[in-house]
Amino acid sequence: MQAARNLLAYLMPPGADEFENFVNYWLDLKRADGFEKRQRAYWIDRVPPENRAPRWSILGDVFGVGVSQPKDPRETQLRIGSVLTLERQTRPLR
Repeated sequence: MQAARNLLAYLMPPGADEFENFVNYWLDLKRADGFEKRQRAYWIDRVPPENRAPRWSILGDVFGVGVSQPKDPRETQLRIGSVLTLERQTRPLR
């Protein structure tokens, strides 16, 4: 059984030949590097991605909540320093 091919369309204004060429070129590049196959597998075929990195978290990555102790003590100092800097910058102006 042959897999059905999905058709995607992007509306463009009349006479947008240069933009159409750009979009077609970008699509060719994405096909060549495997992006189209990966996206089709994820969104259409529902295949989970391989080697998925953990998602970024402000609690875990900035404040260290739920994360094991850092290997380097300077890491904690840098984390605290960046949070203090952020707090100073977000104070309301008078």
